[in-house]
Amino acid sequence: MCLYGESRYELTDGIEQVYQMVWEMDFAGAKSAVANVKSEDPSNLLILLAEDYVDFTRIFLRDDMSGFEQYRDDVEKRLDIIKEAGDISPYYYYSQAEIYIHWSIARSKNGEVIRSGWDINRAFKLLEKCKKKYPNFKYVDKSLSVIHSLMGAIGGIKKTFIKLFTSLDGTVEQGIKEIDDLYNWDQSHPSMWSDEITMVQSLIVGHVKKDLDESLKIVQRLSEGKKQTLIGRFLIAFTASLAGENETSLKWLMYNKAADFSVLPELNVHAGNALLIKGDERAVGYYKTFIREAKGKNLLKAAHQKLAWCSLIFSDSREDYMSWMKKIPKIGDLALGEDQQAEQASKSGIVPNKVLLQARLLFDGGYHEDALMTIKQFEKGEYSPGDQLEYLYRKARIHQRLNNVDQAIVNYKQAINVGQNSKLYYACNSAIELARIYFENGHDNEALRFVDEALRMKPSERRGDLHQEAKLLKDRIKGRS
Repeated sequence: MCLYGESRYELTDGIEQVYQMVWEMDFAGAKSAVANVKSEDPSNLLILLAEDYVDFTRIFLRDDMSGFEQYRDDVEKRLDIIKEAGDISPYYYYSQAEIYIHWSIARSKNGEVIRSGWDINRAFKLLEKCKKKYPNFKYVDKSLSVIHSLMGAIGGIKKTFIKLFTSLDGTVEQGIKEIDDLYNWDQSHPSMWSDEITMVQSLIVGHVKKDLDESLKIVQRLSEGKKQTLIGRFLIAFTASLAGENETSLKWLMYNKAADFSVLPELNVHAGNALLIKGDERAVGYYKTFIREAKGKNLLKAAHQKLAWCSLIFSDSREDYMSWMKKIPKIGDLALGEDQQAEQASKSGIVPNKVLLQARLLFDGGYHEDALMTIKQFEKGEYSPGDQLEYLYRKARIHQRLNNVDQAIVNYKQAINVGQNSKLYYACNSAIELARIYFENGHDNEALRFVDEALRMKPSERRGDLHQEAKLLKDRIKGRS
């Protein structure tokens, strides 16, 4: 791009414009802005990182792999230019690391899992070098916090194997401290990277600390002032749905225009989910639009399962439910947990209990009183052992959220007794939730007892995720002792 002596890294208005357009998912505008910077300011190497954000975001968020091979070539060219210019700035390391991280995620999405891991290792080494050579350059902690947290969450033989072949390492506590410190520092040192730092902080608080309420409070700061970007609104809506704040999620989803749903088809799934939770039949149209307009293979199985649920809830049709579910093994991919769960449900051939399904949806949306009223309808009938187990589990969850802790404990223990040998996940998760209750109230011995109980159970559903969650909780309990 330019001679070594002319090269520099500078956050200019032109580069910030590219980055802002990425957050708006205006890819045509972003490409044009990249071309302008390259023409008017060719010595500014930071444009290479900004340009990489454009390609990565289109592939990752739109699930659009059509430009994957071109992206492969462009990544190599960008890295070559940066390396040729040499170590003239902390951005020399940081830009390479971020490009490797983007490329790793894209590769993983394309099924190149092992090579993806090598790229994360390259990024990690560059970030560590940057931190050592430029200790006052704080932005490296944005990505280091994620890597350290992920490595800390991996245990046993898998972690030993990874460390044997890579330099990757870290603890959950290390990752949390890094992003906490960076986030607090960023509050008084805002920059182009502030939104991304806020996003990472929210994700770690929600998915590592398991505090979704606080995660939502953090990510809602993306809506302050002029920051109401498409990605920002999507992140708020997504986090709100995880936190059981369906009204908040629906508000931000419906804020979007029809064109936004076309740019980011996944919005249709989330809008459908929010409407289904409220019992609004408009959900059907959103799911069908997503299936028609999806660029990739993710969430297709999940959308079909949700249409099956709609058939059950709105039409009380078991026949239509089975019709949608039978399509699931023939479509989509299994990279996401939602799609994996849909696939497993389709293979089971089990039609869910309508009352329990409605109670589950109401609970997920934060309508806890309505969920409790709905689930009481279940008590009037005779049902299968699996339905009885799910009933006890869901009743416990509802009481827990309503702060009826004593009743929640009773129902969780009943679920464990009934389902400790079940292939369903309800008893295992009941043990984890009980452990969490005891841990939060300072009863560490009881918490450890139920963590170990969860680890002894072997459900066929979600076993890996649940056991990993139990191990993380066990580490937190022991860390406090």
